[in-house]
Amino acid sequence: MFANKGVAFFNSQVRQLRIGGYNVLWKKILKTLDLITFVPIVILFLPVIIFVRLIKPFFLIRFGSLMFGRIGHYILMTELLLQEIDAGLRPRGFDFFYERSADVCNKQAQRIWRRILKVSPIVRYFTAGNRVIPGYKDHSIIFPNDRDVHDLLHNSKPYFSLSREEEDFGWREMDKIGISKNERFVCFHARDPAYLKVTQSAFDWAYHNCRDSKIETYLPATEELTRRRYFCIRMGAVVEKPINGDNDRIVDYAVKHRTDFLDIFILSKCFFFLSSSGGIFNIPMLSKRPILWVNFLPIQYAFTWSENSMFVPKKLWSRKEQRVLTFREIFKEDLSYIYSSHEFAARGIDVVDNTPEEIFAATCEMDDRLNGRWIESDSDRELQKMFWSIFRADPKLHGKMRIRIGSDFLKDNIDLLN
Repeated sequence: MFANKGVAFFNSQVRQLRIGGYNVLWKKILKTLDLITFVPIVILFLPVIIFVRLIKPFFLIRFGSLMFGRIGHYILMTELLLQEIDAGLRPRGFDFFYERSADVCNKQAQRIWRRILKVSPIVRYFTAGNRVIPGYKDHSIIFPNDRDVHDLLHNSKPYFSLSREEEDFGWREMDKIGISKNERFVCFHARDPAYLKVTQSAFDWAYHNCRDSKIETYLPATEELTRRRYFCIRMGAVVEKPINGDNDRIVDYAVKHRTDFLDIFILSKCFFFLSSSGGIFNIPMLSKRPILWVNFLPIQYAFTWSENSMFVPKKLWSRKEQRVLTFREIFKEDLSYIYSSHEFAARGIDVVDNTPEEIFAATCEMDDRLNGRWIESDSDRELQKMFWSIFRADPKLHGKMRIRIGSDFLKDNIDLLN
């Protein structure tokens, strides 16, 4: 057994070096040198950990790492941790965090959290030392998952926010792009494999491909929004390809203008966000911006607590049945939880992206609803009731249910409700 694990580990290292090249090799050398010095330093910190145990009845001190590698986790899970403490769902104490600064996903997000939290690289050694002495759980920072099951975000003021000076600076930067403060703009984003390939190239992320979509399928919707006098801003830190087109109201920000600061500013100020399932939607979510999720997968993880928001899921095609599965079948067969392309393939399922027409219809509906133009028919209300009667909300993932599924999507795919 140990021999097999050793071979698997060796093969994994070779694969990572083959994919990542000299950059990965250098990181592994630095990591090895770090490990050589790590244990002696941790030993030096053990007396402090013992002292922390002794003063626990008077001062509760906790240590932990921020979820700094992926922006969705970094922002939302940290926010929910702070909100849970404020709500009395976990004890208040003196919390100390660390992160690897070179690997932080967004420097502006880092600046915001460092204004609020106690963050230092030295906390890494306290965290490791804490785990070798009994009773470590009481002194460990355990993050919640990214689900607002306690409905904490709806009425609370977010910790994650820009300062007045940053907002003023942000509008000056927007002027340089050609969008003034009195213009309305919608952000849009299609998740693709480029970001993880570039930022975490040592790993094989192919299992996430089922959540990706093509940016060109969003363009008919954004063209319509520009006819409605919006600017449309394409978001993304690293993207697979640029947008082709000559509409000057569609801004390929991800390719031409992107900065860590503007990622946060733009998404916190958009009229609404036309989003796929990439984690950057947590920025407008915390800023209480409406979100339209298209190409959403898996359906069980819909962000149901998000107010004034909508979603349209991907469809699941059964190779055996040679048809699209209904919502009842998806929930009955536990397909509503699956994140992995490999698992879908093993179950004989092909994931079907939303069509440009579906994205177009959902975008128009979202805009009409937000501007008071949408007239909901009795048929629309009945289809919503039918869908939500089928939706098996896992209480570990859902709290207050506010989101809507696209009405036109239901009308055009009514067979999914059978």
